[in-house]
Amino acid sequence: MKLRVFSYLSFISLIITFSSCDWLNIDTDLPATDPGFYSLSFAKNDSVPGLEYASFEVVLDTMYINGVLHADSTIVNIDSLPYNTDIRNVIPTYTWNSTSTTYLILKDSVTGEINENEKITLTGTDTINYNRVVMVKNVAENDSTSRTYLMKVNVHKVEPELYVWQKLTDQIFSHSGSHQKAVWFDNKIMLYVSSGIRQYLYTSTEGIVWNDQSASLSNLPTNCNIREIMEYAGKLFLTSDDGKLYSTTDGYSWTNQDNSISWIKKSDNSQTTNYVLATLLFAMNDENQNDNLWAISQSTIDSSYHFATSTDALTWKIDDVNQIPDNFPIGDFSAISFYSRTNQPKALVAGGILASGEQSQHVWSTENGNYWVDFSTENLSVGPLTGASITWYNDKFFLFGGETKNGNLADSTYLVSRDEGLSWSVPDTTYNYLREPHITIIDGTADTTYTYYEPRAYQTVVQVSKDNNLGTKDYYIYLIGGYNQREAKVYSDVWRGKLNRLSFLRQDGD
Repeated sequence: MKLRVFSYLSFISLIITFSSCDWLNIDTDLPATDPGFYSLSFAKNDSVPGLEYASFEVVLDTMYINGVLHADSTIVNIDSLPYNTDIRNVIPTYTWNSTSTTYLILKDSVTGEINENEKITLTGTDTINYNRVVMVKNVAENDSTSRTYLMKVNVHKVEPELYVWQKLTDQIFSHSGSHQKAVWFDNKIMLYVSSGIRQYLYTSTEGIVWNDQSASLSNLPTNCNIREIMEYAGKLFLTSDDGKLYSTTDGYSWTNQDNSISWIKKSDNSQTTNYVLATLLFAMNDENQNDNLWAISQSTIDSSYHFATSTDALTWKIDDVNQIPDNFPIGDFSAISFYSRTNQPKALVAGGILASGEQSQHVWSTENGNYWVDFSTENLSVGPLTGASITWYNDKFFLFGGETKNGNLADSTYLVSRDEGLSWSVPDTTYNYLREPHITIIDGTADTTYTYYEPRAYQTVVQVSKDNNLGTKDYYIYLIGGYNQREAKVYSDVWRGKLNRLSFLRQDGD
């Protein structure tokens, strides 16, 4: 123990001794030789909100200088400044590992040419037009070592909150077919159409060119609920009017699974044959992360309706004790499962037809499929509605189309909910207007005309993500087909929209 104490004291003494020696001192008078970049910040400018939040780093990037592509270390803000941020009057503060002089190399304001020998020296109080800055050169304290970086200040050139809509196709088909449903399946859009007499199938990978695959469609009954088609466990499913369940693994050949279905009562786990499937609802994970297919079943004894779940679409568990809630729809509703902002599985059911035959104005929400909340007791902003389509996009619900009483179209082409279905409103048309602009230049003057999306019901909404040339993905909303009962008009056009911000490299939140 004494030896350890002595060793420790000797070590401390040795440190103190060496620390007092001149050869261990760092000579701060010697000029540093590292001209490398450390940081860059912009001074706050009350007339340019957010300018001071620009964050810069060094990355390998490219830039055209006098028509020649250069690849070099670049000081750049990866997260672009807000749309149309004015960077003409910026006071920059550069920090370097070592510096004596910092130069900015600019492009000529008239010719756009760049001369590396023509540069301005930063003083610390300069106001710089960063639209002209191409490179920055720093000279270390030794006045001989220098480093030159390319310089970029990224500013969003498009409005990030703008929804951009485009009409891709005027008409997929010209025959009758008011019953339609499109799904993204097997890396393509599959559009099923029923005229009540014949069934049709059209496929497309982009929504522009469509292929008639009707000849390949088999065993899909004419009495099935086309708009109910949904994907679950790598298959597509739907029910027929007589309560039978059909499925397909490829989208073309359908199989009647009714003979393979078994029913289990939740109350005592006994088997029963007294139920049939009335309609499918959605697929949603339960509290154990098991993917369940949810449906409404109907008793063949008293015609009452009950929730049913399955993990394989073959064995169904029936809540035989409890009926579905009062005012819960049994058909023609809009249903969707989604993950909330807190990453919790939830589902929503809006509108539809009640067992009484009346139109529903209720919006139901659930986190587990067993306990449901009727949002309409607090908010009636949706109103009676059938034939609408719903999607969860950018942490919001969009509800497209629909009919009110007597087949009249809904007052709004679509509604948005920012609180997971509790309240609904018309979207801000400054940023989200369902129309496609067409810009023509006549005698140097731009003239803009628009193609407008026609209001309708029973259209399909499909979400598709596609790689783009920015190294990110475009997240598209497809609106396909539809029907206007009052005018007996069948639609088979295709519209596609996206939120600009979702295509950016980094997201700053909602």
